[in-house]
Amino acid sequence: MSYSFFFQRRWPNGFQCPRCSHHQCYTITTRRLPLYQCRLCKHQTTLTAGTVMDRSRTPLDKWAAAIELLASTAGVNAVQLASGIGVSHKTAWNMLRKLRQAISELDGSRKLQGTVRAGVRHLGRYLFFPHIRYRKEHVILISASCNHRDMP
Repeated sequence: MSYSFFFQRRWPNGFQCPRCSHHQCYTITTRRLPLYQCRLCKHQTTLTAGTVMDRSRTPLDKWAAAIELLASTAGVNAVQLASGIGVSHKTAWNMLRKLRQAISELDGSRKLQGTVRAGVRHLGRYLFFPHIRYRKEHVILISASCNHRDMP
């Protein structure tokens, strides 16, 4: 497998040492994943260090397939992921947990900008008392963010 895709995503402007920000490195290829050693401070790092894939024995091509599957479908569970990329249920469950946590942290760190509209709707039959939620009802919160120039 070519690691250039992951290298480009990790360091879009070329290698940069996480310790000293130097831009030159040696590549050590005696391991399963390439190891990058800074020429200045000799700090060693990998493509997966500090990512959701850190310390994972799952091959990077399976991680890429899992990310692709998670992004391209309305939802995927561990059983579907396990059969889709050929890993165990436990591995698929851990991958999904890590990916969902990373997505949640990223979404939580960014605030919506512009005009934000939100509304609460009920999916299911709306019964007699609006302040009581019945077993067959599902509350849905829908929100959107747009700039003033995008508004009708």
